[in-house]
Amino acid sequence: MTYHQIWLPALALALWAMSSEFLHAAAPPDMGIPQSCGVQLKTDTFNIETLDKVHAAGFRIVRRGMYWTSVEKEKGVYKFSDYDPQIQHARKLGITVIACLFSGNKLYEDSPGGVLTEAGRKGFAAFAAAAAEHYKGQNVLFEIWNEPNVRTFWRKTGTHNSDEFADEYTALVKEVAPAMLKADPDCFVMAGSVSNYWQPSYNWTEACFKKGILKTGIRGWSVHPYGVKTPEEFAIGHKITRDLLKQYGAPDMPMLDTERGFSLKETAEGWSGGSIERARDFQAWNFVRQYMMDQLHGVRLTIWYEWGGNEGFALTNADGPLPAYHAARTMIEQLNGYKLVRRIDTGYGLDYVLLWENGQGQAKLVAWTAPPAGDAPDKAFPHAAQIGLSAPGKVAAVDLMGQQGTVQVEGNGFRMQVSGAPQYVSIPMGATITTAKSVEPYKAPITQAAPPPAGAMDLKLFEANAQWEFVKNTGEGSFDTAADGDKRIGVLNYDFTKSTTQNKPYVLATSKVNIADGASQVLIYARSDTKQPLTFRLTDDTDQTHQYKSKLDGNGQWESIKIPLTKKLEHWGGANDGKIHFPIKSIVFSVPEPSKEHQKGKVEFADVSVVTTGGAAAQAPQAQAAPQAQAQAQAPTARQAAAGGGDADLKLFEKGQEWEFLKNTGEGSFTLGTDGDKPIGILAFDFSKATTKNVPYVLAMTKLSVPETAGTLQFKARAGHAQRVTVRLVDATGQTHQSKATVKGSGEWETIKISLIKKMEHWDGENDGKIHFPLKQLALSIPLTGETKTGKIEFADAATTGK
Repeated sequence: MTYHQIWLPALALALWAMSSEFLHAAAPPDMGIPQSCGVQLKTDTFNIETLDKVHAAGFRIVRRGMYWTSVEKEKGVYKFSDYDPQIQHARKLGITVIACLFSGNKLYEDSPGGVLTEAGRKGFAAFAAAAAEHYKGQNVLFEIWNEPNVRTFWRKTGTHNSDEFADEYTALVKEVAPAMLKADPDCFVMAGSVSNYWQPSYNWTEACFKKGILKTGIRGWSVHPYGVKTPEEFAIGHKITRDLLKQYGAPDMPMLDTERGFSLKETAEGWSGGSIERARDFQAWNFVRQYMMDQLHGVRLTIWYEWGGNEGFALTNADGPLPAYHAARTMIEQLNGYKLVRRIDTGYGLDYVLLWENGQGQAKLVAWTAPPAGDAPDKAFPHAAQIGLSAPGKVAAVDLMGQQGTVQVEGNGFRMQVSGAPQYVSIPMGATITTAKSVEPYKAPITQAAPPPAGAMDLKLFEANAQWEFVKNTGEGSFDTAADGDKRIGVLNYDFTKSTTQNKPYVLATSKVNIADGASQVLIYARSDTKQPLTFRLTDDTDQTHQYKSKLDGNGQWESIKIPLTKKLEHWGGANDGKIHFPIKSIVFSVPEPSKEHQKGKVEFADVSVVTTGGAAAQAPQAQAAPQAQAQAQAPTARQAAAGGGDADLKLFEKGQEWEFLKNTGEGSFTLGTDGDKPIGILAFDFSKATTKNVPYVLAMTKLSVPETAGTLQFKARAGHAQRVTVRLVDATGQTHQSKATVKGSGEWETIKISLIKKMEHWDGENDGKIHFPLKQLALSIPLTGETKTGKIEFADAATTGK
């Protein structure tokens, strides 16, 4: 089959006829397929040929940027010739165009992005009003700006999701929406285009609502639900946004998803995880599930990002359509004329069985199962679902790619296999669903741990006479040794149901060991029925603690964990140099709360052994230190356990501290020096040759270890000019927390304080805004500030204070 044959002209004609009722609608479409299905086009794809292909594929909406600078090149003269042919052709095809009004215009202001001045706002409003009048009655919906809550598309000199951005954007909408409605009272204009579903974007949304953006005349609020790994997690942000609309007096305002896609590349946004070799399959799964979740939560339309392009989101490329395209075509063909009725409960929270019906009384199910929130697509475990019907009849299944599927008819019902790939099941005419049950959600069989590899020494930590001490820390539980067949295991039980800590609670168990020099790795097998993070701590001969973190998939089978002893791990106390000073004297197993849904459970351990560089090494006799002493050795010591509990001199600028300079989009260096007897760090920058369109910056990074007793991080900074400073902290989960400050530039030392209790801008890792101690890394970032393109800023006296 050739590339051109797959566009299914017959299907295209049928869908074209059906969509004629929406031809003149100045409003978002009703719920259902295909009228709610859209795709993003850009400059290189917004043409007649592509519109024909988009229409043939079944899409009924396209989104396209409409640039102020391309329309108004002469003040007061508006020419839409870059858009007219395509929009007229889209109208003939019955395709709705979302015109995203965007870009500044130097005829009115020369800003670093966004529209910031009174003249700019009035000029943009006049351009938008001209667009509304020009396209009156032509099936065009308008959106004011793209992702104005982030620096990427608003101005480059501010902070993502800031009140400042909310002020500026709301002021623009207050000028633009009334002007458009005056030009065309039936004009549909939406605002928002909010990037990412996470707490800072919700805060920004509420800030706009508080400032009155919902009372400007806008008729819809648009969202871009990036920031989560699975389409099923859209539900959280959709609810939060809907609740905010209700709270601020617009409960019935339509919500529209005007951009989201899942990438084939490991991008910061849009990557769902899992095996890169299966990324095309996962993208196809997520295409359908994204549309399903929006429909399930009352979102009137969905725009897939994007049709073409090289960012990894495209449905087609030079070789032809990708699997996600075929999944799109199948979805639209299978559900043409259908609307979602409800979700059917199977008793398993990760199952999605959605009932769709059309006007002729025909019914279909769309069924799949999802991975746990935040997990990769391949963590959606296939299993059977049993569906009961009120009457027998023919049941037909179609898989994700349009091939005939299989169901097993049983009496008045049927059994189907559900997986991460949605499928479509036709229900017999006149039959209703009476029961639905997930049948034994798949779990991998429990297997024995593999034997330790050759050249490994079994530490025999779980013999009947082994000495372990359980430390409840912020939870309850126990540590017991037991038998699993002929294998000795350790069982760490936890119960966090009564924990009151504001941080993630955890329990731990500690035992004496004596691991001699020559060891290269500690090998541990662990088993859990729950996705579970784990932390391991080793104490060396200097009382330095070395910490290693891992995760269990939680599939009920033994999983191996390898702790390297030849690489630097997170460390504190003792020599505090990251090098293991043998012998290793103790080991700690630490189990934090896996999730709020799993506050009580257990983790089993087996076959703890030491792998050596030259074969098995003899194990020295056990040390005689008391278990309690070993537990105490795990706490941060020396400078991190000063008199104030969390008070500590971090000594980050002393000679020997390792810093890494990253020039990023500038030039410069980071060096250590002294000011009298005070150790200082000197970050030099040179942006005179920077060519980036964004604000250039340089940064310097170092490792540190700040325990949970710390409440504030502070340091001194000195510069001869006003200078912005960005501080980034990476916590134990890999989450980055970002805080910004300004140095006045008096040439005197100024103190910068960062609260470690309040939420900061954040991303990656746990991505919940809470600092999961210990902090592991500090980065000092210097952006271009004002006209000062070269210079330096000095730092000193980095320390923490207690809570």
